[in-house]
Amino acid sequence: MQEVRRRYREQKGFIVFDGRPDATRGVVEVLTAFKLISRYFNGVKLIITGVHDARIALELKMLCKRMCVEDKVLVLGFIPREKRFEIAVRAKLMLYPSHVDAFSYAFLESLHLETVVVGYRIPALEMYYGNVSGVELVEEGDVEALVAKAVDILEKGVEAIEVPRIRSWGREIVFALVSATSAVLGLVKEFKEANRDALAMWCREYAKKVENYIDTLDLLLDDEVYEGLVELGIIKK
Repeated sequence: MQEVRRRYREQKGFIVFDGRPDATRGVVEVLTAFKLISRYFNGVKLIITGVHDARIALELKMLCKRMCVEDKVLVLGFIPREKRFEIAVRAKLMLYPSHVDAFSYAFLESLHLETVVVGYRIPALEMYYGNVSGVELVEEGDVEALVAKAVDILEKGVEAIEVPRIRSWGREIVFALVSATSAVLGLVKEFKEANRDALAMWCREYAKKVENYIDTLDLLLDDEVYEGLVELGIIKK
């Protein structure tokens, strides 16, 4: 990661979204915010990474066309990890309006690459990144505030970007998972459509998994995330 940062020092005038391309990660808000941002900066581009499903990629491109931003948005499929770093390090900022999250590895990578992040103030992100320079959090669902922060950063930049030092890894990641579960359960209360029961059942199963993982935290991390956190010095082997 340090080598990528050294090779690609010059930032370009584009925005990146590096997250699962679904509603819980805020991909619709990303596109909505980007369309408004592009009114202030006509030449700005958006790159969406992490779209591994060809069907989802096609749906995103169709949505971009309906929103009249298809010529300004690049939807990428699977790309190697280093290529993701090369994109992130050259981005002016990352939009990450996630509704449900735990410890965001995308946030951490972006800060290590000295790229500003703008997202929603949900419990887990507030806990880990709320007081970190280079992170701007706005109230969940406030797309106008998201746009305002992004425009301000594109115009003025930021004074400094810092990397958070995570303490008590196990305890905090469990707390973040519980926070994520609470957030999802909160959505259930307002969910009015026919599949509400299915969503509630999914949430209950998710809560059970969180309880089971408390005693085996290694199950929470896949190999790539684990190795990345070791590389960044967040956890030790």
